[in-house]
Amino acid sequence: MNEYWSIVKELFWLFSGNGYVVAVAFILMMFLILLSDNRVLKQYFLYPSVFVLLFIVSPVNIFLVLKVFNAARMVRFYWLMPIVLILSYVCVVLIYQAKKWKKYAVAGLCFAIIIMAGTYMFTEESYTKMENLYKIPEEAVEISEYIRDDVAEANQDIRTVRAVVPGIYDSYIRQYDGELKLLYGRQNASEVYRDIAYEMMQLMNAEELDVERISQLAVQSDCQYVVIENQKEKKGSFKKNGYKKMVEEKEYSVYKRNDSQQ
Repeated sequence: MNEYWSIVKELFWLFSGNGYVVAVAFILMMFLILLSDNRVLKQYFLYPSVFVLLFIVSPVNIFLVLKVFNAARMVRFYWLMPIVLILSYVCVVLIYQAKKWKKYAVAGLCFAIIIMAGTYMFTEESYTKMENLYKIPEEAVEISEYIRDDVAEANQDIRTVRAVVPGIYDSYIRQYDGELKLLYGRQNASEVYRDIAYEMMQLMNAEELDVERISQLAVQSDCQYVVIENQKEKKGSFKKNGYKKMVEEKEYSVYKRNDSQQ
C-alpha cells in the first residue's frame, strides 16, 4: 500500500511541478461549482476532473499499468483535466463582473496569482546551449557514427545490425539514425526479444552494471553492439560472451561482438 501511495504522489508532483497552479485551479473550480447551478460548468469542468482523478488513484489501474508500462506514463491522464480552461474561465468571469477600474485591478491580480503559482522555466536546468545542429547530446551522434562506420567497413547494411544502448541515449539515437535497430525503445526491434529487452533495460539503468549478464542477453537478442556508461560501477566481464571494446570515450564505451562469435 505504501508503494501505491508513493506512485500516486510521484505522478501528482510530476504533473503539477510545485503544485500551486493545480491547487488554485481546483479551489476556483470547487468555488464556482458550489456557488453555481450551471450544469454546463459541471459537465465540462467537474465531471471530467473527478473521473480522471478517480482513474489515476485507482489501485487497480496502477496495477494494470505497471504490468505493461512504466508508472510515469500515467501522468498523461492528468492532461485530460481542464486546468487551463478552468483558470481562463474563472479569470474572465471575475474580470467581467468587476466594474470600471476594478476590472484592471482584478486582471492584474489574476495574472499575479498565476505567475507566482507557476514555475519559471527559463533556467539553466531547463535550457542549455545546444551541442550540435541536431540539438541532441553529442555522445548520441558519436555512438551512431562509430557503429555506422564500423558496419560500413565490414560491408554490411546498417539495417541488419542491432545495438543496445543506455536509456539516456536511445531516443536521441533513434532521432539521429532511424535505420539503426535498437533492442528497446519506442518500438522494439522484434517481439521475439520483448522479455529480454525488458530485463536488459533494467540492467542498463541499474547503478551497478552486471556486464556479464548484459552481454549474455545481448547474445541471446542478437545485438552486435553494446554501449555502456563509463561512470557506473561494473561487475563481470564482456569477454566471456565474445564482446571486445571497440571505442572508449569519457562518458561511454562501445563493445562489439567478435565476428567469430556471430
